[in-house]
Amino acid sequence: MTIAPCKPEVPASTSTVETFSNSLPLTPTYASIEDFVAHVIYDGRFLSTFTTDPDGVAESLGISITSDVSAALRGRDRGLVLSEVTERMTREYSTKATLRHTPDVHADFGISGIVVIGAIAIIVVVDVACGSTPIVTDNSAEFDSKL
Repeated sequence: MTIAPCKPEVPASTSTVETFSNSLPLTPTYASIEDFVAHVIYDGRFLSTFTTDPDGVAESLGISITSDVSAALRGRDRGLVLSEVTERMTREYSTKATLRHTPDVHADFGISGIVVIGAIAIIVVVDVACGSTPIVTDNSAEFDSKL
């Protein structure tokens, strides 16, 4: 009588890790404008061209975007897109933060929080009253078009 092996035999050339890693997409694909624009903002190199050539920008970033995202961005005013997207993201984040709110967070604010806020207010008032010159001045030709 022959006893069958408990485990099925797997060919030596195939491993579970190899099979799993080969099935993963090589580049992320963004299906929402917000995700793609957040990636563009984080990278920073393509802020002036992400609405004129979204597919080229995605390729340069090593990512993919859906045709819907590309069509929705192509030819739009980049300042308007950035404004809309960051406003939505800020509103969404603040809503999530409000939902996570617990009263104990503000109970620990105490004197140190008041001192920090006071120090910031004093710095702002002194800075405005005395006037300050920026440490770095942008003399580039695109000065007016930068964010």
